Amino acid sequence: MKIYSYPKVLRVLIMALSGLGFFVLAWLLILIVVPAAIKSADAGEKWFIAILMAFTMIILMYSFIITMIGKFVIGEDSVRLVNAISARELLFSEIKGYRADGKYIYIEAIPKDKKTLQISTLLRESEQILSWLQSRYKDLDILEKEEKYQSMLEQPGYGKTAEERLGKFCNARDTSRFLNFIGVTLAGLIFVSGIEKYTIVLALAVPLVSGLILRSYRGLIRIGIRRNSPFPTIIWGLSALVFSLLIKGTRYQVLDYTAVWQPAILAGMVLFIVFVIRNSEFTTRTSAGIYGLIAFAVTCLIYGFSSVIAVNCIYDTAVSQDFKAIVVEKFITTGKRTIYNLRLSHWGNQQKTHRISVPYEMYDRKYIGDAMMVHQHHGMLKIPWYTVTGH
Repeated sequence: MKIYSYPKVLRVLIMALSGLGFFVLAWLLILIVVPAAIKSADAGEKWFIAILMAFTMIILMYSFIITMIGKFVIGEDSVRLVNAISARELLFSEIKGYRADGKYIYIEAIPKDKKTLQISTLLRESEQILSWLQSRYKDLDILEKEEKYQSMLEQPGYGKTAEERLGKFCNARDTSRFLNFIGVTLAGLIFVSGIEKYTIVLALAVPLVSGLILRSYRGLIRIGIRRNSPFPTIIWGLSALVFSLLIKGTRYQVLDYTAVWQPAILAGMVLFIVFVIRNSEFTTRTSAGIYGLIAFAVTCLIYGFSSVIAVNCIYDTAVSQDFKAIVVEKFITTGKRTIYNLRLSHWGNQQKTHRISVPYEMYDRKYIGDAMMVHQHHGMLKIPWYTVTGH
């Protein structure tokens, strides 16, 4: 018999966090109960934090109980999993196979009335559990992927013979890798100044070309990622391109977004039609299919929005109108990164102030009341935008 339990250091860590949580919760309750300790206006906020802390304490205590009594036992003819609220057992003969995802090891049962055993990899020597399973049972993820692969090779729509179908599959796999490489490479190149007029054209064209190529392979290349799917996907290159285009588009200061949405929706619809129409990968028969369709529609809208702004600003060759604006406010916003902001007074025919993000050097040398030059551009698609310089 072999018993696997949680490490002692994990129990000590959770116990320490629980003790700290109890201390914080007690301190909050004292602040709430003792009127002299807080202002009455702060009581609601303290109650909210106290309730949140109480829920956190419940989770910590449950985790502590799991680490104290939780264990996995390999016996002479069965395995047994003990957790905080139950104990489940499977005979060796009842085990269908296993799966593993890095956080958990799943042991699936043959009988339908027996539940899957979910084993945390936080258990001591959990790699030994995985090795034991590998020596006796099949990896169900590999098995399922192989079954789907063989099923795909048997479909006559991909070729008359098995050799022809295998050849088309290998070709589709190489094509998807090439499209992903192109997409990821262009996603980085569109930020290189001096060549953006060329890279943007390619970045806008590659998703459309990828959609047409995907259609030509009749389902051998997919957009999304499904568990244990043997089909190659172009999701990495497509996602990288769309995300980079969005970042590129948001770097331009557009004065009026009203004129952006109509061409953006039109461009997004073109991409949506190229990929979705008569594509069996997209379905409305299941909730997962509907969610996937909605997610891709949002992706297409982002592509359209970013494309319109990029084309409008990058290919704008008209002479700008120059105005003087005054710095009326400066402030810093923090989050994942620090952003330095200046708020400028109205200029020309603008009736409201505008906030701009600037490098630290410009933020540091500009003060409220200082003048800045605003260069207002007409836009290739007649969507006005502007740039700002220090003088």
